[in-house]
Amino acid sequence: MPVYNGEEFVGKAIECILGQTYQNLELLIANDASTDGSAAILESFAAQDSRVVVIDNPVNLYIAGNRNMLMSRARGKYIAWADADDESVPTRLERQVAFLEANPDVAMCGGDLEIFGNTSANGQVRAYPRTDVEIRRKIFRYVPLAQPAAMVRTEAIRAVGEFDLSTPPAEDLDMLFRIGSRYRLGNVEGVVIRYRDHATSATYKRLRTIEKVSVRSRMRNFANPAYSAGVADRLYNVAHWLSIWVMPPKWKITLFNYLRNS
Repeated sequence: MPVYNGEEFVGKAIECILGQTYQNLELLIANDASTDGSAAILESFAAQDSRVVVIDNPVNLYIAGNRNMLMSRARGKYIAWADADDESVPTRLERQVAFLEANPDVAMCGGDLEIFGNTSANGQVRAYPRTDVEIRRKIFRYVPLAQPAAMVRTEAIRAVGEFDLSTPPAEDLDMLFRIGSRYRLGNVEGVVIRYRDHATSATYKRLRTIEKVSVRSRMRNFANPAYSAGVADRLYNVAHWLSIWVMPPKWKITLFNYLRNS
């Protein structure tokens, strides 16, 4: 869990991990040179629960750099991402571990997100395709395995390499393409994350950059033999690229949430 100035929400995010029905876990938290009260909150949890390990960064490593650092310290069979402003439902880890144990050919899984917070989409469920075939079919349109909900086999992510520091803030899509090039993918049934949608989130603040990096990542994989980008997919990405310059970001988020649930 990377944390940067997350004092408002990080306590609840940590409680949701420690309160999981699956208890055999270690929670690695990177305090990314926060300047608010985050450090005190993190140290308080670490003092109360030996499963919590806090690493203080003297300088900002940002999300991708923090994930790489935290992954290098992970000791478990599986690694689950957790964002400092989201809430994992109590059965998230138990269901994802059971899914990966039952499907040894799948290297990464996610699940559905329930949107909450100060947003018109409050209460909506963002559903994701379940099977490897469906995920590959959708990957040239949107990210079909949500990073905030992802769990991955440690051996798989070490085999494909670290997050690419040249691809933020869409490093999750690049990683998904790389893992899917060597392994199968999946999503568990039902909501695993309550996804906080708020005006200070990275999605709102950096949407145009996210879009540009995402479209470039998809285009780089048009010829990837592990996937099959059709004519419609290619045209969609050209249209998406053009829309970056003409449609306000807030409209896009509203439209995206509507189309995903229509």
